[in-house]
Amino acid sequence: MEVLIKDIRYAVRGLLKRPGFTAIVVITLALGIGTNTAIFSVVNAVLLRPLPYPNPDQLVTISGTSETSGIRKFSASPREFVAYRDRNQSFSAIAVHASVGRDLTGGGDAERIDTAQVTAQFFSVLGTQPLLGRSFFNEEDQAGRDQVAILSYGLWQGRFAGADNVVGKNVTLDGVSHTIVGVMPADFQFPSADIQVWTPLRLKDLEENNSSHYLPIVARTKPGTDLLKAQVEVASIAAQVQQEYPNDYEQLGGWSVSLVRVRDAMAGEHRTVLLILLGVVSFVLLIACLNVANLLLARAASRRHENAVRAALGAGRLQLIRQSLAETLLLSLGGGALGLLIGSLGAAVIKALNPTNLPRVDEIQVDHRVLIFTFTISLITGLIFGVIPAVQASRLNLITNLNEPLGKIGAGKKRNRLRAALIVGEVSIAMILLVGAGLLIKSFYKLQQVDLGFNPTNVVTMRLSLPGARYAEPHKMHGFFNELVGRSENLPGVKSVALVSSLPLHGFAMELNMGVENQPENPATVELLTSSPKYVSALGFELRKGRFFDEWDRNDTTYVAVVNEAFTRIFLPGEDAIGKRVQVGGANTPFPSYAIVGVIKDVKQQGPDAATKPQLFIPHTQPALGDFMLQSMSLVLRTEGNPEGSVAAVRSIVRELDPELPVYDVSTMQQLLTKSVATRRFNMFLVAVFSAFALVLAAIGIYGVMSYAVTARTREIGIRMALGARAVSVLSLVIKDGMKLALIGLAIGIGGAFALTRLMRTLLFDVTPTDPVTFAGVAILLFLVALLACFFPARRASGFNPLDALRHE
Repeated sequence: MEVLIKDIRYAVRGLLKRPGFTAIVVITLALGIGTNTAIFSVVNAVLLRPLPYPNPDQLVTISGTSETSGIRKFSASPREFVAYRDRNQSFSAIAVHASVGRDLTGGGDAERIDTAQVTAQFFSVLGTQPLLGRSFFNEEDQAGRDQVAILSYGLWQGRFAGADNVVGKNVTLDGVSHTIVGVMPADFQFPSADIQVWTPLRLKDLEENNSSHYLPIVARTKPGTDLLKAQVEVASIAAQVQQEYPNDYEQLGGWSVSLVRVRDAMAGEHRTVLLILLGVVSFVLLIACLNVANLLLARAASRRHENAVRAALGAGRLQLIRQSLAETLLLSLGGGALGLLIGSLGAAVIKALNPTNLPRVDEIQVDHRVLIFTFTISLITGLIFGVIPAVQASRLNLITNLNEPLGKIGAGKKRNRLRAALIVGEVSIAMILLVGAGLLIKSFYKLQQVDLGFNPTNVVTMRLSLPGARYAEPHKMHGFFNELVGRSENLPGVKSVALVSSLPLHGFAMELNMGVENQPENPATVELLTSSPKYVSALGFELRKGRFFDEWDRNDTTYVAVVNEAFTRIFLPGEDAIGKRVQVGGANTPFPSYAIVGVIKDVKQQGPDAATKPQLFIPHTQPALGDFMLQSMSLVLRTEGNPEGSVAAVRSIVRELDPELPVYDVSTMQQLLTKSVATRRFNMFLVAVFSAFALVLAAIGIYGVMSYAVTARTREIGIRMALGARAVSVLSLVIKDGMKLALIGLAIGIGGAFALTRLMRTLLFDVTPTDPVTFAGVAILLFLVALLACFFPARRASGFNPLDALRHE
């Protein structure tokens, strides 16, 4: 211990004598360690930290997969859930949940909230009891029971001011009064953090949709149950249900089910993105460490005389290595401490922005796992990239090194080769990262050039949902929306007003089977939307053929429909769609057929990066299929100027028509467009920032090595100039030596990028992982940066005075 303390004291004194060197190393390491800490804190919260429930590894979901229909994952049907619940031997409890938006009224302003309908065992599955009151009784998810509800902690605090006597009071959802029976703890956020009320899900009410797959399942396996065994049992039960009701699965050919741990299911597609980001910042740390290794090698070379004196006075080689490592570890720990601060700030920024809708984002923090991670990579960094310089410093020739002037920088061939290898490594890693960033940037550029099919400028939207308790009859729904549209059209600055069941870029539209007259059954589905006549002008759609709806399309006239170009390509290739009749739901349904009267240009309904599906629009005034869709509609206003200025006026109109009806999801179409590409923008931003760090670090590394090389070759350069070498020749010599290393690094980096960028395929849009333009552009950029980094040391060398250079010895 005494020896260790002496080594540390010696290392501290040595570092304090060279504050510039110490600061550069610590800051370089801090950037690398800090970026890793920031991303790891996110990975820790989303992928690693256990869920806040008892025995969280026992929690699983059951999801379906259908390769034939193209549906990768979907929820269970009511019939499947009952079968799993009644026939399994692997689960101690099983439940389903269904998220639904509802109007909350009474006790304050009307507002739209997210709620979850759950079966009675839901809270038992998760192993969490209410903070106040009780959970649901088994019989409360049966038809005919009283309406009850459990509040979230946030709603209890906000709406009811945290009143201790809230249990037993009433809360009104969609016009129906519910008795509050409990309040959940603050950390209970299932199935999402947005849920504010839980109510019983009554399966009896769902019998009409027994074959529809829309109920997510959560189950708890019995202690000691093997997940593979449970998977086999669930697959067997699913096969039994499929045999019992074969008609339910005709459209799902190749159907199968799988068990997934809840934690993994919540991470979903974010897992791949986070692991790629973790790999990117690991490369940044590697470049930082290569830079530090080069600095330590240069420092070791400048201290050979000092170490030779110490060796001559009795210091052993092991002692020299140990003291050198002590300095390196102190630098690493210093970089780790500063990196922890940088990482904490970075994690806070990611948490605040959260444009990717990361699950469990509120759990991002610097906890013991993050601290251990930062400490560990700090130690590993110090050991791995400190050992080589320490060993180099201990290899001494006493006679030669004692005769060297104090502080002279020499350059052995082995040391030069090692420093050259480090620079090659930096350039190749920077090349890989910059290619990845370039591909994401080009993808985002391509995404912004996508033709949306409509004009989002000066358009504001808002959504209204009519509760069935007050709007059970169709004429009430039509009367409300007709009055709302009529009054809104008279507002100052409003050019056009329309209604639609689902907005473009919203990512949702009802999908149904559909048949075309005189054609065989087509397995493709269609997105069904209902809208008012002025929807085309409100959003600026382009009508390709025929007409859109007008005021004459009523319930007592011919039922008409408008389709998009994708519809005609799939269902009517090479045919004129106008006049064709379509049957929603297929041939054997009670729904009427519709005559196609128009074709519109394709619109990006699911987002600019999603393929356009066939769409069928029907008038909201022809209610055969429109009544239930009319209960929740988006109001669309196109204005002459700033569209947000009309929102307050529309809210006032709604309050006059129905004081208990909330207006929600207020947004301009430009905001919806920004939101639809937020995930790709943020991924691009992070990778681009980290790659920029890598580029700067690589440039600094090249500059440092070339500066060192120029200093080490001062005498050689002086002789060359004394013998008549011109300044331009010296400049060319130094640049040529540096660019050799850069070109080797570029070649290796291009090969590495070809191999690794294939992992990014899912993050790219309309760009191949080996896009030649991106590779060429990045290579040119890195070449120019390397050239610039070599130029300044070369210019300094070309300005040497031969006499001063020879006097250097």
